[in-house]
Amino acid sequence: MSNSSYIISIFSSWFLISLLQACATELPIESEVNNTIPNTEIYLAEISFPENKLTIGKAINITQNPGYDNQPYFLPGNNSLLYTSVKNLEDEKPQSDIYAYSLKSASTTQITATPESEYSPTLTPSGEFISVVRVDSDGVQRLWEFPIKPMAVTNADYRQVFPGVSRVGYHVWKNQNEAFLFLVDENLEGDEHTLVSANRGTKNTQLITSKIGRSLTMQPDHNALIYVDKTSEEMWNIKKYDLEKKFSEILLSTLEGSEDLVWFDGSHLLMAKEQNIFMRTIDDEYADWLLLADGKSMGISGSISRLAVSPDKKHIAIVVSE
Repeated sequence: MSNSSYIISIFSSWFLISLLQACATELPIESEVNNTIPNTEIYLAEISFPENKLTIGKAINITQNPGYDNQPYFLPGNNSLLYTSVKNLEDEKPQSDIYAYSLKSASTTQITATPESEYSPTLTPSGEFISVVRVDSDGVQRLWEFPIKPMAVTNADYRQVFPGVSRVGYHVWKNQNEAFLFLVDENLEGDEHTLVSANRGTKNTQLITSKIGRSLTMQPDHNALIYVDKTSEEMWNIKKYDLEKKFSEILLSTLEGSEDLVWFDGSHLLMAKEQNIFMRTIDDEYADWLLLADGKSMGISGSISRLAVSPDKKHIAIVVSE
């Protein structure tokens, strides 16, 4: 059985993960400064190509939860979508868990059920683990991973990825042993978030740059890291960090005020602003962001932030503030 089939079969069945017993939770990482949890939902829409024109269809709310649903991540095989959800907004310390939505059965499975809060579910390059940013019992944000298994994961299976590295906000994998990390500014009211690289074989991190946005993604050919540089208050830029040359250069400018981006294919990026989704090619420096879909046509009334595209380019997950 392939890794993709194995993953799909596991996440289509119901199971809970037993982890360390602790009692501390935090707000979603991007909400710590203003001490509020945004009410966000995840919508799913089909992508089609009538007359070779990319079109996004009507979007369906797949979470329908009066809380925080965010950070969608498609697993290989195109049948499962991982995401972060906060169900208990009325609690003094709301807490998040990871869920999986099956596109085939339109059903939802809770993946983690812990006193800690987990965010940003991501498949590791080996296809054997799910990595998450977790707020530990001491209130520190670290990167952890748990194996994909046909049975409940035990406490011993849940392990820290980079011991000694704290303040992790977001992450993206370079390979099975190396990752790029967004480290939250030590000053909770500050915006000097830093980009570093980390390796399983060392406790040290390598600083790449600072004042970055939360979007971290590998270029489809895996030769470069793409991130948002927020150094200028007038204009944010999407930068390309060459892994071989270890040098960053401006790729293009973001949509004004937007920082969440996703690849559609090797030549096109998607970003959202208000209720609209835009596309831009990276092959023409004189190109502009072109409107791909508007909220009315998709049935979306709230502002859009994060996006995720399925590996087969047939579905798009859309995070909407409501």
